Amino acid sequence: MILVKGARVEDMHKEMWPMAVRLDLWWRKYFGYELHITSGKNGKHSKASDHNWGGGLDLRTWTTAISGEQTSSTKRRELLNRLKRFLGKHWFVLDEGTHFHISYRPQDTNQ
Repeated sequence: MILVKGARVEDMHKEMWPMAVRLDLWWRKYFGYELHITSGKNGKHSKASDHNWGGGLDLRTWTTAISGEQTSSTKRRELLNRLKRFLGKHWFVLDEGTHFHISYRPQDTNQ
C-alpha cells in the first residue's frame, strides 16, 4: 500500500486501516499493482464529506501504478461492482471518474 504524497491519513476511523490492509491484497489481484491512497483527510471535499471525520479514502484507478492513464470505463464498472461486494454493506463506494472513493458508513445497510 502506498500513500501518495500529501495523503493525510492520521486519525482515521478505526475500521479504515484493517480494511485498507485487506483491500491492498484485493487491489493487487484486480488492478495488478498495490493500492495507492490519494486522499484521506486532505483534498477538496464538501463539508458533509466522510473524509472530514476520517471515514473516507480515495483510491487511484490507473491502468498501471505509474501510467497516469485511467482504467477503461468497462473495466471500471466491473471493478466497482466487485469492490462493493468485497467491502460489504457498511461501506459506500463511488466511482469519481479519476479515482474510487470509499467510506465507512456503519449506519448504511444498502448502497
